[in-house]
Amino acid sequence: MNKEMFGKKKKKNEINIGNANRGPVFNFDNEAQNFNAQNPFPKPPTSYMENPPFNQAAQNPFPNPYQTEQNIFPPPPNVYGAPINNGQNSYFPPPPGYVPPEKQVDPNGIRAMEGVPFRQKNRAPIIRLISTIMFVFAIGFLSYYIYSLVANRPEQYDTIKKATVGQTYDGDAFIVRDETVFDDEGITDIYYVAKEGSPVSRTDLISYVYTSGYSDKERATLQKFRDRIKQYQLELLASENIFDEKMDRLVEDVNSKAVEVRNVMHGEEGNIMNIEKSLAQAIDERQAYFREKYAEDQKLSRLYDDESTQLKRIESWKKQNHATSDGIVSFYTDGYEYGIDINKLDEISTSDVRRYLNGEKPDEPAGRKGKIDIYRMVNNNDWFVLMLIKDKTWNPVQGSELTLTLKQFSNITVKATINSFLRSGDTLLLRLRIKAPVDQVLYSRSCSASIGQYADALSVSEKALHKQDGAVGVVVLSETKKLFVPVEIISQEKGLVYIKPTFNNTLYEGQSVLMF
Repeated sequence: MNKEMFGKKKKKNEINIGNANRGPVFNFDNEAQNFNAQNPFPKPPTSYMENPPFNQAAQNPFPNPYQTEQNIFPPPPNVYGAPINNGQNSYFPPPPGYVPPEKQVDPNGIRAMEGVPFRQKNRAPIIRLISTIMFVFAIGFLSYYIYSLVANRPEQYDTIKKATVGQTYDGDAFIVRDETVFDDEGITDIYYVAKEGSPVSRTDLISYVYTSGYSDKERATLQKFRDRIKQYQLELLASENIFDEKMDRLVEDVNSKAVEVRNVMHGEEGNIMNIEKSLAQAIDERQAYFREKYAEDQKLSRLYDDESTQLKRIESWKKQNHATSDGIVSFYTDGYEYGIDINKLDEISTSDVRRYLNGEKPDEPAGRKGKIDIYRMVNNNDWFVLMLIKDKTWNPVQGSELTLTLKQFSNITVKATINSFLRSGDTLLLRLRIKAPVDQVLYSRSCSASIGQYADALSVSEKALHKQDGAVGVVVLSETKKLFVPVEIISQEKGLVYIKPTFNNTLYEGQSVLMF
């Protein structure tokens, strides 16, 4: 059968309809008598249309193909009988010698090419083996590459830095100094001797005060007498025929001291008070020599008497002010010095401090009316701050020492001790005592501030932490050695860790530590 189907060349006018699964081959030459030469597709006989052999639904579920004139194939002749129902829905009878496909031999794989699957060799185990080997190789290579990067990476280091950690509270501060104001009434003029803001000792001369009765007229009169004395002395010197070496030296000394005073007043370095004292001493020495040399001159003696009388008048109106204690002297006051007593700070309420911060001054004591402030003496190393903080949860501890920062043109940071505190609603009043130089707040009264309890610490990168024998620490580089130092962690944020050594004097600022 195979030789007849596939070994011979197809005859002319022989058409293979379908594939092996579709069934038989139809030969038009054998059935040419059934076709009309003029119409190769004649209309089927009436017997087929009325009672076709394929219109039984039980035998063939498909509709009858011979019901229209457009069908291209005529019905098969009656000699073949009913169509073969071999599961392929073929309407054509098998040719002579037909062999079903399942019994045919296909050594050349023709059926596979015509749509019939054929059995292939199972190569999946080999492919899976190759894939597994390649995957293992890739994993090994990647692991080696990562290890080589880590193993050959140079060591990285960090430097220990000094830091502070703690909780901060912001508020408004009112500064109270331990200061005493000296005043007087009936003052017409003040001559300051001490320098503004300078430290002075007890009994140092601060200023001269001229009271009522003294006026500029009295000093003008004194200056007139002195001008007359000077003019007459010049006349006496001009009348001298013999050179007086001592007098020439005293006059030169006075002139040189006067030049030094002028230069310092124009910006040159020097202590003006010391130079003025030297000038006054040189003038006194020259005047004393004049009196000695011209003691017999009546006119000069009379001029000296007029000057002395006028000086006594002026001295009767002049008072000297001396320091009563050590401290800082200042000639500026702001009106808050009288109404606030440092010994009664506990009596000051939250509302009082708020009024002071708003610019309202305390009431002055009785007897202040008509008096003029001359100067104030300020304790150099003891002052206070009244601070208002908006906070409901903080419970400060009386006597504890905190860090206070006064925010002015340049921030001032000092240690402050809580003397007492008062809570009023959501406002907390802290009464703080500061033992620090007062010159940094000598002219300040109020400002914003922050206070907190800070602890000194050291900061390093969090990558510098290392565990060894269950302890956390850092590895310090000491020359060629690496030393593990255990630490205590205070806090950690933004890639930094704040630490302190477990044992004192084992870590310092500036040391290098290894990073992991």
